[in-house]
Amino acid sequence: MSVRTELDVARAIAAGALASPTTFFNAAFYAVRISGTGAAWREALNEFVWREPRIWLTSEMIERVRGMPVIWIHPKDGMLDTESFARAIIGTIIFAWARGSELWGVARILDADAAKFLDTGDFDTSPGVVFPPDAGETITLADGGKVLIEGDPALIDHLAIVAEGVWTKGREGNSGVEIEERKIDG
Repeated sequence: MSVRTELDVARAIAAGALASPTTFFNAAFYAVRISGTGAAWREALNEFVWREPRIWLTSEMIERVRGMPVIWIHPKDGMLDTESFARAIIGTIIFAWARGSELWGVARILDADAAKFLDTGDFDTSPGVVFPPDAGETITLADGGKVLIEGDPALIDHLAIVAEGVWTKGREGNSGVEIEERKIDG
């Protein structure tokens, strides 16, 4: 596979032909989970959530997430504004694809210090999404717990790099930021 552009790098990472991360000119390119699908437990909200694969694994969603900002930690108000964007952005999603039951992307990380930090640990990801009032349904269980069945988001605001997201819990060895070590013989 010939690598001439940043898009070539992203496609090669998605295809497994290049490692994540790969450095190309002024950026490090990482494979990152944008979202899992199916069921997950959100401890902070004391609820189960169902994220529909027929929404999140479509060609439309793949187009929607291109250009999405990649940031450290979710902003306190949930969506980015001028201040939180300037303080937290480390890169953007430049390519996306469905991988099994998850939506993955290639993040072009332009913050060199952030890239060094990503290389040191096991990080997860969490999309910041906004839903219209009529998207989804909440079911209250007999024990007071909740099940949220999400609908189609109106806005996919950002992808946050976090310590532990809901799509990793209970899925051993399934980090949201892929770090590969490849050795070259010779």
